[in-house]
Amino acid sequence: MEEMNRDMKLFIPQGLKPRKEAIRGFYADTFLHLMIAWGGDVVFTLLIYFVFKSRVVASFFLFIVAFTSYAMLKKDDLTNVSPIDLITDSINYFKSQKIYHWKPMSHYELIKIKIEKGEL
Repeated sequence: MEEMNRDMKLFIPQGLKPRKEAIRGFYADTFLHLMIAWGGDVVFTLLIYFVFKSRVVASFFLFIVAFTSYAMLKKDDLTNVSPIDLITDSINYFKSQKIYHWKPMSHYELIKIKIEKGEL
């Protein structure tokens, strides 16, 4: 057991800056985004209430949108990544990929083209 502990080295990352957590799993900037989402949720709920004249429908949308925005912005403890971060990273990845347009050709067509160009 002591040999295993001697061989294991602790990895300490350098250059990391601590960020202030407003609530567990929410940093200050994420908490600001959550408050903006909830403010928009209240405005959206009031519009729904005035359209449908129903408290049940309005409260349903209030709780659904509030819970969804909380779930989408909460960071996972193990990976420190929220679902919104995963979605934005995926979108940025797909935007950065090059698209290669190609036309499938047989070997005979390639040889014919090379003969016409004088390469063979």
